[in-house]
Amino acid sequence: YMGLLIMKSAVKTFITLSEAAAKRMKTVYAKKAQPDTLLKLGLEKKGCLGTGYKLTFVKESEKEPLDEVIEDKGVKFVVDGKSFMYLVGTNIDFLEDGIDAKFVYNNPNVKEKCHCGASFK
Repeated sequence: YMGLLIMKSAVKTFITLSEAAAKRMKTVYAKKAQPDTLLKLGLEKKGCLGTGYKLTFVKESEKEPLDEVIEDKGVKFVVDGKSFMYLVGTNIDFLEDGIDAKFVYNNPNVKEKCHCGASFK
């Protein structure tokens, strides 16, 4: 349990947002979020290599006990408690290229990415 507490405090330091990601999250909150609702970052099984990122909305009052609320650049978001050890060190960016706009996760824990970029190991 002590290791978990140490790891959770590290998440507050090591999961960061680029200016572009912070701006986009603020826009998403302004357009789509209900009061007491935050974006939640987690991992899910998907793609060729088995793991992908997942962003969902969650009410802050209903988050899981191991979930961690992070604040960076004036934006609060939740990190899934079951996923956070795989996300430590991640910088979240937001890229727009023509009609394609997406969050990009620069995660130092990734060992291999699939060719389409949808999943990783």
